[in-house]
Amino acid sequence: MIIMEREKSISLLYSMILIREFENAVSEYKMKKMIYGSAHCYNGEEAVAAGVCAALRKEDYIISDHRPHGHAIAKGIEINHMMAEIFGKATGTNGGKGGSMHVNDASIGMIVSTGIVGSGIPVACGAAFSAKYMKNGKIACVFFGDGAANEGTLHESLNLAAKWKLPVIFILEDNGLAVTTNTRMTSACNDYVAMAGVYGIEGHHVDGQDVEQVYLTAGRAAEKARKDCSPSLMQAHTIRFNEHAEGEHYLKMREKNYRDEEALEKDKVMKCPIKGYEEKLLMNEIITEEAVHALHAKAEQEVRASVDYALNSPEPEKSAAFKNIFVEVQ
Repeated sequence: MIIMEREKSISLLYSMILIREFENAVSEYKMKKMIYGSAHCYNGEEAVAAGVCAALRKEDYIISDHRPHGHAIAKGIEINHMMAEIFGKATGTNGGKGGSMHVNDASIGMIVSTGIVGSGIPVACGAAFSAKYMKNGKIACVFFGDGAANEGTLHESLNLAAKWKLPVIFILEDNGLAVTTNTRMTSACNDYVAMAGVYGIEGHHVDGQDVEQVYLTAGRAAEKARKDCSPSLMQAHTIRFNEHAEGEHYLKMREKNYRDEEALEKDKVMKCPIKGYEEKLLMNEIITEEAVHALHAKAEQEVRASVDYALNSPEPEKSAAFKNIFVEVQ
């Protein structure tokens, strides 16, 4: 049993609570058809983003995928602006042009999130190479799923990171699914720690529902990357509570019976990263019941304010369609 100092423990808990509250709001407004385009929520996987990003510095690079909200919140994004982005408003992080899958904010080190499966993995190598070349002490961290782990870009990137000794951490969020396909049925090797070892890269299996385990493992990997530019891979075994994406279309995927819904409902209770960590902190008297309720109320208020901000923000001007397209060459 690991018990950290109180301030860090509460910070990790609040990060997860805020992510869950934010995603619940996104799911709600997607069902109301007030959010356009795809929106992939992070419910159930909060401990991975919260633990990893807490182990990083603000200036460190993170690269995300089509499910980026949790990573962005854990890294410190302004949620008013991200919610506005998801609603496609001019006040969004990317002026309403990126939407849910393409949130980025360089001020917190989040240089890209992309809906193209696996495409962010080599970008992380580029970011890590720039940090090594410039000797600025930064490291890069890329999040991707087990569906993306079957893309050739992972092998290419592992090889490059090992050969060039890049300060990069590969975070595999292994929820066992690629949309509705069980990845154990499509991949000959599901032990990506072993796969990383083939390239001489240190790897770690972690319980993706245990935020402390994630935080401590990521912290060691970050220290190693910063100290001697050694890459590493972390396979976080986690659970996707929601469907692949939000909305009526994806809810119908349950009719395919691609996973055991009864077992999933039990997991939502027994393996919830938030409830599990709350119980641990309560049992060890790190936090009180009243304090837990206060954290939930604070997160609810912050998210409600972000929705109001998004709803009251203006639509992008038509002229904005032609901005941020070309770079003026001096």
